[in-house]
Amino acid sequence: MDSSPSVELATLAFNSAASGGGGILIDGVSSPSFTGVITAFNSGAGGIHVAFPFATPAFACCDTYGNQGDEYAGFVTDPTESDGNVSVDPHLCADAADLQDCSPFVDGAPCGPIGARGPACKCDQVAVDAVGWGRIKAHYLDPDGPR
Repeated sequence: MDSSPSVELATLAFNSAASGGGGILIDGVSSPSFTGVITAFNSGAGGIHVAFPFATPAFACCDTYGNQGDEYAGFVTDPTESDGNVSVDPHLCADAADLQDCSPFVDGAPCGPIGARGPACKCDQVAVDAVGWGRIKAHYLDPDGPR
């Protein structure tokens, strides 16, 4: 709170929050900057949620995709399609941090690297589906067996 961190080359994926952003929650008078950050498949009130009207986050060359609710929520203007920011499937490997070799971020154009790690699996492998914890539990707790 009331800070201005710089976050670079990070992958925030498959997280959840009861309130606020599932990937990032910005609160207080702060001016964080995000460069080359992937925020994908998170659940909560948006992938990135700005809870305070005087917070001034800056985003450059970031990918925010597939989050529950809005990609950007609260007191923030969606920066997609400006300053190199996009909203495209990052094609994550099963561990949710590495990229598949067909990810649009492997070559880094036009911004350079995006995300925490480079390619570590082939695209012919099964990609990770965004599935909520409730659906996973129901799969195993169903009295009629797994579906």
